[in-house]
Amino acid sequence: MSIRKPWFLCGADFPDIFIDDFVEKAVIPPVFVSDFDTKKFSRMVLGALSLSLEEKTRIFDSLPTLSLFQCDELEKVFTDETSSFTNLPDEFPIVLRLSAASVIGAYALALHRGAGTADVAEETAMIQAMGSAKRKSSKRLQGFLKTMPRHQPVVDYVYGETQLRHSGAPEIPEFLRQGI
Repeated sequence: MSIRKPWFLCGADFPDIFIDDFVEKAVIPPVFVSDFDTKKFSRMVLGALSLSLEEKTRIFDSLPTLSLFQCDELEKVFTDETSSFTNLPDEFPIVLRLSAASVIGAYALALHRGAGTADVAEETAMIQAMGSAKRKSSKRLQGFLKTMPRHQPVVDYVYGETQLRHSGAPEIPEFLRQGI
């Protein structure tokens, strides 16, 4: 059985510069675990579609006290989650919304924890570059986007053209507050 690459944005798509800054400024690695890949783990948590910002914050806050077993189990859960979402055949609009909200939330969490950038233009450019790169590399995503109705502000913001569709911009914070 071949493993499908995610067609939606996930932790692996975050720019290295963003992850490096996040790990350096916002993450305390587990004290009791040697050889822990903090960058990989941070990508998985930040890209997790099923976790709220509050849950992601709790994971990062508890990370210094986690055991190797707990870290390994969390990584398995995040890997399984990405695989499950990748293979959902008919739920792509929901997955796109979750993915877009997760990416925007990751940038907000980074800023809250003292990492990332407060420059909205720079953050917007990084997010849209992620979406553009994924859109270009995934034929499955291209097909899904063609069937999506317009005026879905969060999806348009992340996966849309390289310019922000200003008509939808005011709805983004409301979308994140409401959840899915």
